[in-house]
Amino acid sequence: MSHYIIQINTFKIKEGQLEAFKASVKSSQDFAEANDPLLLAEMYIDEESMEARACLIHRNSESILAHWEISEEHMTDVMEFCNPKRVDVLGQLSAALYP
Repeated sequence: MSHYIIQINTFKIKEGQLEAFKASVKSSQDFAEANDPLLLAEMYIDEESMEARACLIHRNSESILAHWEISEEHMTDVMEFCNPKRVDVLGQLSAALYP
């Protein structure tokens, strides 16, 4: 049984914002690679449907909380160019993630 947590976020890219979205994602990914080395993350962009999916693999719930704290500013920038559609989570989350 895996103890990892897999999170898949689906976004709808705003009309006319594809290039800005891509640039913001690149900046966010560069920051995460330099500052959150335990996180495995990849963004998949479907230009035809103007949807994107971020796949994140966390070691545990504490890793998610640390990621949110580290990357909050960058995620705010990314969210300027898209709207969230769906979040799928595979794995066991701790109570600390529930507000």
